[in-house]
Amino acid sequence: MRPLLKWALGLSTGASAIALMWPIDKPYEESIFSASLAPASHSANSTDVFPEKLPEQILLATKNDPFVSTALVQPLAAPVVLPTPQPEPIRTPPLSYRYLGSVTGPQGDREIYLSNGSQTVAARQGVHLGDGYTIETMGTASIKVLHSATQARVDIPIVPNKE
Repeated sequence: MRPLLKWALGLSTGASAIALMWPIDKPYEESIFSASLAPASHSANSTDVFPEKLPEQILLATKNDPFVSTALVQPLAAPVVLPTPQPEPIRTPPLSYRYLGSVTGPQGDREIYLSNGSQTVAARQGVHLGDGYTIETMGTASIKVLHSATQARVDIPIVPNKE
């Protein structure tokens, strides 16, 4: 055990022993504890005892009741109606597909190809090209493509083959 801790423990023990043996000015019977437990008739001259009836107090009326919430008394303001923000209109993304070329088969059927630079697609009615575009109709001069969200139609021109 540390020497400083031993000294502190010894001093506090000694102080406690001295406090227990110190003489008291008043005997225990006359202490505060016995007076508070004694009936009021024994200590009639004491100022610690309350009178049997308190004098009535005259209370004046106040302008405002301190116990009423002011939020309930004041009229509520009309709610502010903010206009609902209009949704931003859907913009049609640019169509990245272009006419690449066409091939005529042995039976005379013509196959048209579209390209977006990295992907080549055989064009047929109802084919989904991506970005919401679908091939609607195919003619001899152009391919009509429909954007499904905005119902915008875009024409892809067909360039005639040089033979």
